[in-house]
Amino acid sequence: MSVNKKPILILKRKDDAGGLHKIEIFNPYVNTFVVHRHSLVEHESLSKILGFKRLFCGKFYCMQELLMFETEALQLIKGLQSFSSTE
Repeated sequence: MSVNKKPILILKRKDDAGGLHKIEIFNPYVNTFVVHRHSLVEHESLSKILGFKRLFCGKFYCMQELLMFETEALQLIKGLQSFSSTE
């Protein structure tokens, strides 16, 4: 098995409420993906949804992580594609 410690994809965005969000996708082992999300938000209620960890520079630092097997990731992509094509 190969080990990949660098993200294979990084998504960044700012929201209208001043939040900063970054999603990093890793491929640590064959047929596995880790989706790692960092968020820095101003609203406590949103921080609870995003996995509040600590205060950082007066904002709420949040982190979430999910491991998915390749078959699950492919099913998720297929489901999202079918959902977006119905709009």
